Amino acid sequence: LKPFGSSQLAPAESDPNRSTEACPAWSAMACKADVSTSLAFHMTHSTSMAPGSSKEKVYRAAAACARQLLMERWEKTYQHFSEQDPKQCHYLSMEYLLGRGLRNAVGCLELEGEFGQALKELGWTLEEVATQEDDPGLGNGGLGRLAACYLDSMATLDLPGWGYAMRYKFGLFKQGINAEGRQTEHPEPWLERGFPWEVKRADVRFPIRFGGSVQDGQWAPAQTIMAVAYDIPVPGFKTKNVITLRSWDAEPITADFDMFQFNECKHTAALADFQLAQKLTAVLYPGDQPREGKALRVMQQYMLSSASVQDIVARFEQRAAAAGRSPDWDDLPNKVALQMNDTHPTLAAPELQRILVDEKGLAWDRAFGIMSKCVAYTNHTLMPEALEQWPLDLLQELLPRHVEIIKRIDLDFIEVVKKKYADMPKPDLYATLSKMTAMGNYYETGTPKEPFTPRDAPAPVVRMANLCIVCGFAINGVAQLHSDLCKTVVFTDFARLWPEKFHNKTNGVTPRRWLAFANPELAAVVTKRLGSDAWIKDASLLKGLAAHADDAELQKEWTAVKTAHKRMLLELLWKSIDEKLLGPALDDAAGWLFDIQIKRMHEYKRQLLNLFGVVHRYKKYKAMSPAERAQQVRR
Repeated sequence: LKPFGSSQLAPAESDPNRSTEACPAWSAMACKADVSTSLAFHMTHSTSMAPGSSKEKVYRAAAACARQLLMERWEKTYQHFSEQDPKQCHYLSMEYLLGRGLRNAVGCLELEGEFGQALKELGWTLEEVATQEDDPGLGNGGLGRLAACYLDSMATLDLPGWGYAMRYKFGLFKQGINAEGRQTEHPEPWLERGFPWEVKRADVRFPIRFGGSVQDGQWAPAQTIMAVAYDIPVPGFKTKNVITLRSWDAEPITADFDMFQFNECKHTAALADFQLAQKLTAVLYPGDQPREGKALRVMQQYMLSSASVQDIVARFEQRAAAAGRSPDWDDLPNKVALQMNDTHPTLAAPELQRILVDEKGLAWDRAFGIMSKCVAYTNHTLMPEALEQWPLDLLQELLPRHVEIIKRIDLDFIEVVKKKYADMPKPDLYATLSKMTAMGNYYETGTPKEPFTPRDAPAPVVRMANLCIVCGFAINGVAQLHSDLCKTVVFTDFARLWPEKFHNKTNGVTPRRWLAFANPELAAVVTKRLGSDAWIKDASLLKGLAAHADDAELQKEWTAVKTAHKRMLLELLWKSIDEKLLGPALDDAAGWLFDIQIKRMHEYKRQLLNLFGVVHRYKKYKAMSPAERAQQVRR
């Protein structure tokens, strides 16, 4: 694929007679006057707010300005990928912690100065306006942030990437500690006033089916809703490439609404599909202790998987049709890579198998050969209790056709292992299989029946990580140590069977959002010493700072920036804490080391261990002499 950069998108001619009553041609926007003109237009036409001016209205106008330019690039990026038809990476993740969009968009467009000056004329700073934006509630943790960084990197590197997500109404919650010291959570309604960065694609919708029965391989579902696409642009830095994060919302099929049933006051039954649609995209990671919670999680995961796979298959067919040919399904692995971020999107594998066999008419073995060259799996945890497994009877109730497919995949896999280890002693073989099969607590393990044939068990489960590995062509951890432990501790039998499948992909965070745009003062110091801002796209260039480590002037500039931001942080923290909880006032923060853990409150997030560490350090300080204590950095 030829990179999609500035050489392929020439800016439009500037019109010196452009009227301020019309929205300016954004491809020609290159100065503060253009931004000011566009701001004025969008203040009147694009904010969906009452006449007048407010900080939020200025933010929405600024967001509309930036989105307008991104839209132009976005459309041309999609057109470019459609014409070139490259192999495309489709990243399926249950969450994305995107962060606010305005600063990122303006930074990627390299228009910070122009926006800053235009906003200054209105009496605002870019920082003030940007704080009006609600964080999109598509995720809330490290898994989601790493997924967002992947998309940012793919866009910046001109790679043909595509993200898939769920459009939760409440994916983020505001957390606080009340006067009694208890954690409190309040919903963050990020969609209440509209999210200016998303575009509803009303024509992109796919049926999502649940329940029912299967006869001779034909699934007759009991309930169907529609997954509808909402697209968010993901811009690259110093490139015209803008890729897509497509989030799925759930809508009932209005043509199926039973007016007669409703008028007979059977409201619950008549609105069942409406209620299901609301539940599916209400909350990220709903509680899953009771069966109802597990069912909702499985349905959410299947909705993400099914809608995304249907979309991928539809685009493959569209591009084949545009080239004047029928789709060659054997070519699908040359055009599609489907990355499952953790086990949440595992059902994408059996869903693709279902579509190829049931809808496209492929033979089972051919379909599996194609599917297993398309899907890959990123593992995020080594804790056995965090590796998802769902009750078989629950999956049978919700997705009966997929259970048939999973069972057959597993039986085929058992034959592969038996053939591979034909000389292994039977007890060792069966012990190995008991750890590797997708179906857990499901097979006979001893006499009198043949081991590893299906049996009636009290609580069989489907082990999603095992299913990912059986179906996937590649498995990776997110750091070298993690990836090594995947092979030596967690998935040892799989690594022995298929060593070629296991890889490492060290996850990193984008230096754009997390340094260049978040801390422009520090970024300026880095650029000054390195002689260019190329490090913003190539973080390996930051190693060049090592040559200046003893530079007293650099240390002075670096410390000045860090100290200024420490003082800002201290002021923010002081304002954020309830007066009843405030301790003694701190002096100047310049000499302090801030040890910050920003995570949702959860037992496995290690907040308690962090607090034990605070107590431990305090006790050590108390045991020191005054002279020793004076040498310690205050935290």
